[in-house]
Order: sequence, then structure tokens, then C-alpha cells
Amino acid sequence: GVGDSTAIWFWQEFGENLHIIDYYEMNGEGLSHYVEILRRKGYYYGKHFAPHDIANRDLTGDGKSRKEFAAELGLHFEVIPRSSIEMGIDAVRKLLPRCAFDESLSVGINHLQSYRKAWNDKYGVWADKPLHDEHSHAADAFRYLALSYEKKERKLEGRKFKLG
Repeated sequence: GVGDSTAIWFWQEFGENLHIIDYYEMNGEGLSHYVEILRRKGYYYGKHFAPHDIANRDLTGDGKSRKEFAAELGLHFEVIPRSSIEMGIDAVRKLLPRCAFDESLSVGINHLQSYRKAWNDKYGVWADKPLHDEHSHAADAFRYLALSYEKKERKLEGRKFKLG
């Protein structure tokens, strides 16, 4: 949405490992801004992934979803289904050891390192849910990166077969 930050991670696959090559975050901009940023980066893209809410219809009156609007701008998304935050965090934990981050990604890396649970002052314990702050957008985007990669791996496992 325009009110929240939009965070984008860029990665390349190397066998079973991921090379995280770029990170971009902005707020207060519409979808056309992000399409232009992706074009300006000059990367060759395999796929674009977005969370489930890209299928939401905007209240602009035209009845189109964000996904449909992006497609009109030449950007086609594969939608990552809604899952629990815990499932996403588990996917990140499994994927992180297989990731190599470019040194230039200090902002994105700082966001990931600063992602944490909220503190419940009333009971003096950590809450079950993560703290929603300036770090959560990057962490949420990385969670969806991990879920998209996990989905791809499950798809590939389903195609394995024995010879002979």
C-alpha cells in the first residue's frame, strides 16, 4: 500500500544457494513507481513474486486488482499465498544459511538483524508477534522471498523420478 513501505529484495540462484544482490525500499509511492525502479535497475528478471494482497482490488473505481494493474504496466507477478508469520519465519531460518549477501546491502541487512518480537509491558514477556516498525517491511519482504523459494523447491521435488 501507499501508506506502508514497499520493500523489494533482488536475488540470483546459484544451485541450491541464493546470492542476494540488491534491496530497495520506499513509501508513499504507487505501483507505477516500483515498475519504473525495476526497469531502471537493468537486471534480467526470471520472475516477480508478490504477497497474496497484490490480488486485492483498489478503490480507484476501475475494479482492477493491483496484480492486473501491474500486468498492464508489463510486470507479471506470481502470487505467494497467505501463510502464518511463523511459517514464513521458519522458511527464512531454513534459507538464510544458503544466502550470500552483497556487502552493499547494509540497510537491508540491518533491517533483518533488527527484526524482533514486540515486548508486552503489561505481562513482562515477549509477545507472540513481531514488532511492526521500520524494520518489519524488509523482514516481511524477505519472508515472502523465502516462501517463494520454498514453494519452488516443493514444485521441483514433485517432479523427481527414478530412471530405469
